[in-house]
Amino acid sequence: MEEEISLRDILHVLWEGKRIVATTTVVSLFFALVFIFFIRTPVYQSQAAVMIHQPAYQTGIAANYINQTISPELFIRTAQTPEVLQQVLAESKLQDTLSVSNVRDSFTFFIDDASEDVSTIVDITLKSVYQDQINAMTTALISQTQVYMEKRLNERLTELETQYQTLVDKETNELATALSAYQTLRAGEGLPTLLLLSDMPANVQYVLDENERFLEEMHDLDKEKQLEYKHINARIQRLFDSQLRYEGYLNDVQNTKELNIIRDSVRMMSTSYSPDRPISPHPVTDLSIALVLGLLLGVFLVFLLHSLQETTPQTS
Repeated sequence: MEEEISLRDILHVLWEGKRIVATTTVVSLFFALVFIFFIRTPVYQSQAAVMIHQPAYQTGIAANYINQTISPELFIRTAQTPEVLQQVLAESKLQDTLSVSNVRDSFTFFIDDASEDVSTIVDITLKSVYQDQINAMTTALISQTQVYMEKRLNERLTELETQYQTLVDKETNELATALSAYQTLRAGEGLPTLLLLSDMPANVQYVLDENERFLEEMHDLDKEKQLEYKHINARIQRLFDSQLRYEGYLNDVQNTKELNIIRDSVRMMSTSYSPDRPISPHPVTDLSIALVLGLLLGVFLVFLLHSLQETTPQTS
């Protein structure tokens, strides 16, 4: 019985304060409408997907450099660099409106772990208030990231090319010195003739005239001269092998530089688009929230005033 009376009292209080509840609800809806349509700036969203594919020709000395350059993590880090973001602002003609940090915070990246081992999908999402430029910003981000990744790869390959070219030149000079020393030793001691198949500095080859006369001459030399000859001959062979190895590395790096690796390995799967409708605000959702808040505020005020009236002593 007490609960029934209590519920009846509550309903009575709410009915007596219905004007207050209605007023707070209408005011809340009014301010929500003003905020949605006149104050809050609409936010638009654009999405694109990039496929990063490890090239099938990952062979040779340059393979490690390629693997380090072509990866989803490096793509994202490169896309967030100030150099890339400045180019994005320039191409979108927003360099006087937005800062690099604003653009960086507007982009979000997600790596699709469900993709294949050799290919990885990177989803790119851009949220911005600039509806007309949002498509250009996303496209510019991907293209400029490709440019800077290719630039970084070429810089590393150029360093590697310089390194191996230096080693090839060093081995060539040392080989020429060893050959000259051998010729001097042959002329003084009557050692076998050294036949040069090619006298090009980058590809020196040789053979020894191994005949019976050679064996006889070697047999007639004393032990010290035989050891000296074997030592210099082994040195020539070692330098020759090193030169060929470094030349192979150098050719591999040079051939890799001629390939369009970044453009082939980093491709846009789905192009971005200019959205017609904003993702925020949501008028229906926001007005529903305003309606609920207005009702709750009205009910709270009704019971607050009723409580104050009951606790206030009546004056005669």
